[in-house]
Amino acid sequence: MYREVLEFVNNHRKVYIDTWDIQSSLQFHCDFVYSKFSDSIKRLVEEDIIEPVVSSGKSHHHRPELKLYKRYRKVKVQEVVSEEYKKEILTMYHVKMKVSFYIQQPKQYAEDRHFLIKINQFLNSDSQDWLTVNERSFQLVQDEKWLSGNGMSLLKKVGLSLSDLRCSQIFEPFFYFAIPSWKELTQSNVLIVENKDTYGSFKELFKEGITTFAGVKFDFLIYGEGEKIIRSIESIWDIVGTDTKDIQGYYFGDIDPIGIEICLSLMRKNEISLEPMAAFYEKLLLIYKTTRLKRKKKQKYKVDIAEEFGSYLSDSLRDDFFEIIQEYYLPQEGLNKSVLRSMAERK
Repeated sequence: MYREVLEFVNNHRKVYIDTWDIQSSLQFHCDFVYSKFSDSIKRLVEEDIIEPVVSSGKSHHHRPELKLYKRYRKVKVQEVVSEEYKKEILTMYHVKMKVSFYIQQPKQYAEDRHFLIKINQFLNSDSQDWLTVNERSFQLVQDEKWLSGNGMSLLKKVGLSLSDLRCSQIFEPFFYFAIPSWKELTQSNVLIVENKDTYGSFKELFKEGITTFAGVKFDFLIYGEGEKIIRSIESIWDIVGTDTKDIQGYYFGDIDPIGIEICLSLMRKNEISLEPMAAFYEKLLLIYKTTRLKRKKKQKYKVDIAEEFGSYLSDSLRDDFFEIIQEYYLPQEGLNKSVLRSMAERK
């Protein structure tokens, strides 16, 4: 009973707590015995977790020793963990779980405790099977999305990783096209494009054998599908043959804050070696540098991101790039299939 009362107090957002609110809540969630309830309240008072509001008066009870004040106030001077919780934190959990910090954060412990117990039970089990993240998440807490959301931050907080729970992420696949001789290559030049129409144009050109642009002979094409590629790029290693190749990636997307940040995010992720395909961006700027298209969606302009991306462009076009990226945008579709064909290098 004490534990349940403590959890209610820790999770109660207001400073003042009506005794009846605690009692009525516990009557529906545990085997309620009033004498144990009274003892638990008095114990919390002794531990300086709550204090009675004397002016509220005491409740009526036929046994005077069980009478409680009608209202209590949470002690705000400092968070105090109960001795029971302290012992639990220090002795109950698996050695891999770094939980001692919860002694100073009793409210947080009360919020996380249910999940910590589930994790602890798994670590102490004989489970050997590897599952996907969503499968393990549902097995643990009956919420398939928990581990990929709040659960991930909880794992990091207690020093665990997905491998400790014997589960792994399944990355979203992407659309791709490889030239017929790709399987025999040891060096692969991969072009990732942001939008589907540009992917379609490049795919048609690749099928015609037109694959070389600005000195780079491409053999593999990926439709990044906007920001999705940041999450899905790992799935490149699921494609048979990629593990035997030295892969160099190039990115081409819209000239707008989101488009250039996708590119830089992929570069920082470093799943494959990657750089902007500067020749495509520069051609887009050359053709449309006097065009001012207002962005259709609100995007946050970040000076540091723009400067980092701009460093990959030629000096002569950098000012045009900065002028456009601050307020306007240029879609990569500006390099339509006819323009791309004219840019291609043929043997």
